[in-house]
Amino acid sequence: MRQWFKSCTVARAGSRLKPKAEAYEGSYVPWCEEQGIMPVNFTRFGKVIKAPLAEGGCGVELEQTAAKRDHYLGIALVTSLRLTGQNGSAPVIVAPADCQQM
Repeated sequence: MRQWFKSCTVARAGSRLKPKAEAYEGSYVPWCEEQGIMPVNFTRFGKVIKAPLAEGGCGVELEQTAAKRDHYLGIALVTSLRLTGQNGSAPVIVAPADCQQM
């Protein structure tokens, strides 16, 4: 799971990522299938992503709401990033080959 986190996410201030739909089902599970590895279940995924770095986790903060519309804060999927080009355009960053199915 930490290998997925390092290769398919990036720190991004102000970013909000839906834990199950975007991070787990939309990126992590397809990445595991492509890599030929068994994904951890969603509960374990959440524990590892929120655990502090010192404890072997990813150190991601979870914003919890009463309406169960939780979000991971400060991370984005690699394919959702945009950078401003020198000519003012905003090209999409091409994801690493192992993150293409996101």
